[in-house]
Amino acid sequence: MNLDLGFNDSMELQDERTKLTDELKKDAYLLACLDRLHISRDMIERYPMKIQRYREQLNICRSCRGLFNCNQSDAGHTMALNEVNGRLKQVYLPCKYMQQKLSEDRAEREKTPYLRHYLINDMPLDCYQADLSAIDMTKERASYINSVSSIIENLPLKKGLYLCGDVGVGKTYLAGCITNWYAKQDRKVAFIHFPTYLNQLKNAFDNSSEYDFYIRSATNAEVVVFDDVGAESVTAWSRDDILEPILNERMNHKRLTLFTSNYSQDDLQEYYRTSSKGIENEMGAIRLMERIRVLSNEMIIVSKNRRHN
Repeated sequence: MNLDLGFNDSMELQDERTKLTDELKKDAYLLACLDRLHISRDMIERYPMKIQRYREQLNICRSCRGLFNCNQSDAGHTMALNEVNGRLKQVYLPCKYMQQKLSEDRAEREKTPYLRHYLINDMPLDCYQADLSAIDMTKERASYINSVSSIIENLPLKKGLYLCGDVGVGKTYLAGCITNWYAKQDRKVAFIHFPTYLNQLKNAFDNSSEYDFYIRSATNAEVVVFDDVGAESVTAWSRDDILEPILNERMNHKRLTLFTSNYSQDDLQEYYRTSSKGIENEMGAIRLMERIRVLSNEMIIVSKNRRHN
């Protein structure tokens, strides 16, 4: 019997840690970036794995030419480091291209006063003035025309919609049209890009008032769109501690709730069954999808891919 397995494993891990630390210390570009962030060099020895994750993020961004070819998991956001009281903390912040977009978004909002009714506004810029009545039906497929006509005829909606379909068919745009319609009626609305929302919550862990604002807005807004559900990495936290309780409150208070997704409702349930770490929780997925189905009717959007035009 080998009684030294634990010791040997510990030595191997220490060797790997030492090799990684030495490698990080030789990366001139990384060191320059750490200097700009005022991160002291001893942080490399104390937090080599966190520094390595930061380096991986840097390498993704080095060749980036804009949001159109962003390879980050949350487009337009990248990891940054803060040294606070001798500890190294990581946050996710908008990159320079996203900052430019946000600046353009602010300028666009000045042209659209109804946007002041958005508690959270993650809409793309081309949705700021989105209006169902302005869609040129002569250039659309019959199935898309039917979907738009059905939405127009049923406003104000008695029940939310779950807009699903292929990438680029206009699900987000239609959802923006709907929230704009309600905003113009002076209703408090929120348009939440769900993967971005989760990062905002993570960044607000140390700021209880900001964290509470995000939770309250998603829970209490009269009309909410959860955009791109299923695009986030599934964790027990995001599924069971964030989305399910928010939807449960909205369901109990009969607040209008819409979703967009590349998944059908059945496929989304399968996706939510397993976390990104491979941990299965079928009941968690069933509970979540029960609330989504109570809150919304599935509408499959079929159209051309607008991103290629």
